Amino acid sequence: MRNIASILMLWYVVSIHGATSTPFQLVPDPTDCTKFSIHMLKFKWEVSCDAGKVFSRKISNCVLQNGPYDDCSNRQQNQPSITIRAYEDVFNYCAQCPTCLYPDANNCAGFYNCSKILVPVYSRFRQFEDECVYPALFDADALRCERDYKKVEGNCGGRPLLLYPCDQKRFKCVVAHCRPCEVTYPNCAGKSDGFHEWEDPNISPYFTRCQDGRTIKAERCDPSGNGTPSLFSCPKPMCRCRL
Repeated sequence: MRNIASILMLWYVVSIHGATSTPFQLVPDPTDCTKFSIHMLKFKWEVSCDAGKVFSRKISNCVLQNGPYDDCSNRQQNQPSITIRAYEDVFNYCAQCPTCLYPDANNCAGFYNCSKILVPVYSRFRQFEDECVYPALFDADALRCERDYKKVEGNCGGRPLLLYPCDQKRFKCVVAHCRPCEVTYPNCAGKSDGFHEWEDPNISPYFTRCQDGRTIKAERCDPSGNGTPSLFSCPKPMCRCRL
């Protein structure tokens, strides 16, 4: 917990020097009850509670797991089963339950986090909006992000599956001079499982690993020991030195 004190001290110093009047916000991790993040301006710090403790949404602090203030471990038992279909509706639901998580009807990886009140500068998300880190999907029953998407994709309840990373909000450009997502992640739609060359350019050091139509990995071949550039070649997926 020393990291929290250091971060809050930094915020205090910046504030008294007039650099910012923006408050910080503590946001629970949607996947792990023992973790939360501190948001201030465009910055974000990941923090873990001490052993045997979880983060409480109501009092914004780490508390004893299964103790009287633990509102995370049994979260799914404490909120209504609702899927939000329009962004405008989230304000009414979050007013009734400020600690709830609600599935997004328009994205199987998306959800609304009622504890996420403040929005960082240049954020891709509006107030309360959030999204599981690709390729995880939001489990509407357990109310958490599930890294093993196969456990959830058959139970999305009509919520669309966005297989391509660039279709998700967290990869959208919101500022000028942003590196387009399509340059970073090739599309695995229609490709077999395994390693593939990037389509453009066709012969390059860049390659990707596809799984179930998803872009699981996008990397490039390292140069050889003597600095000679390497190219990725298929059908035998491997990096080869350019002669």
